[in-house]
Amino acid sequence: MLSPSPAIGTCEAAQTTRGRGFFLYLVTVIAGFSNLALEVIGPRILSSYFGTTSVVWSGVIAVTLGGLSTGYLLGGRVARPRRRQALGLALLVAAITVVGTPTVVRTVAATVPSAGYASILTVVTSAFLLPSIAFGMVPPLTVSLLCESSASRESGRVAGQVLAAGTFGSVSGALLSTGFFMPWVGTERSLLCLGLGLVCLGAGVLRSYYLAIVGLIGLVAVPAPPHSGWTRPGMELLDKRESGYQTVRVFQGGGRRLMSLGPSLSSEMQTTTQAATSPYALAILRESALEAGDKALVLGGAGNVLARALEQMEVTVVSVELDPVVAALSDEYFGRIVGRSEITDARAFLARAENEKFDCIVVDAFSGPGVVPTHLSTREFFRLASSRLTSRGVLFFNAIGTASGPLSRGVAAISATLQAEFGNVGYILTDRPSQIQNVVLAAGAIGGMSLQHGFEKGIVLTDDRNPIELLSTPVFYELVARLAQV
Repeated sequence: MLSPSPAIGTCEAAQTTRGRGFFLYLVTVIAGFSNLALEVIGPRILSSYFGTTSVVWSGVIAVTLGGLSTGYLLGGRVARPRRRQALGLALLVAAITVVGTPTVVRTVAATVPSAGYASILTVVTSAFLLPSIAFGMVPPLTVSLLCESSASRESGRVAGQVLAAGTFGSVSGALLSTGFFMPWVGTERSLLCLGLGLVCLGAGVLRSYYLAIVGLIGLVAVPAPPHSGWTRPGMELLDKRESGYQTVRVFQGGGRRLMSLGPSLSSEMQTTTQAATSPYALAILRESALEAGDKALVLGGAGNVLARALEQMEVTVVSVELDPVVAALSDEYFGRIVGRSEITDARAFLARAENEKFDCIVVDAFSGPGVVPTHLSTREFFRLASSRLTSRGVLFFNAIGTASGPLSRGVAAISATLQAEFGNVGYILTDRPSQIQNVVLAAGAIGGMSLQHGFEKGIVLTDDRNPIELLSTPVFYELVARLAQV
């Protein structure tokens, strides 16, 4: 019997090596994809408790980078005989912790005492440190395994290819998370899909089909805990949808219907009369002095409540809302407005509306509990808004804080910025001065209005220098602590 040719054996070995190399590069791509997807989806989960401010994002980024650097060090120290097993275990740990992220966030957020930024960092570290370490171990272990089957002179090329593959996966994960997974699959199902993929990869690295089957069944079968942080006492959840910006919920109970964007109450109305019930909305309606035929612009149209109340005064309303999901739920559960609805950024709309003038502009937009968007609080923005007002036009700005003390600094800065641009500013308190509340600032043709004057001094905010999130941080932490007790 003829023995097989040595050339055939060499060819088969080369094909096996190429097949294993392709699989390891695939591991790198999917690990990078999953890591960035978790980094993007994670703040969405946290937004249900802390909003979508830079405080949350900076915490997630810092913990993720710290975990990755730790993983790089650990992965590079694994002894040669254990590298494949370490890679498989790292992928399995990543799978379990990715799927368990929502559970960890809910559990820790409900139990950690309120201590400002420390509370947020505790929740973020508990949820994202371990998966980041696991993902960080993948590149050095993959490079080591690939170099074992290559000449040592190729180590630089292998390392470059692994980094390129991981970065390609990361870019894909970042784009698909916001463009597909969160809006169409949902946050928790997206994480489950990532976990299932990582389990399959881990089992493939360990060459265990039984492990793959057990892992898949385990991830799918474990029930998720109740959404304790996503409820309001005595109210029924009518709808919950994910958008490209936030988690939007509609509640009903006690004769009221509410819309929540993340953890924040955005709008409310009476279910029988569909009338506005928020003190700040009632204050704006009372002081606006609009007449039939006047034109109003509402920047931040969640719930349509204020816009529809203005229309009942026979005012022509243009409503601008950034989030199309918010706009759709507002129309479905709160009633569609007669006037024009624009789905775009508020400042971008004002920049385009060169030929439009308004008798009233209401700025009612938030990026988190008590935190207004930075680009809607600067002198340049107010100058643009002023150019869109008629000679008797008024701008109302809904802010949150107290009338004095550390919790008033954000409102004081917005008031000072309005003063610098308009020259005359008044305000309306909706509660006792010492309480955190909606503070309605008014600027423009405010003569004859029942306003208070002389708000605390603050810095003028500009596009170049705008610490509004930092100034609003005390209010943010206080509101987060209150929400945790609900």
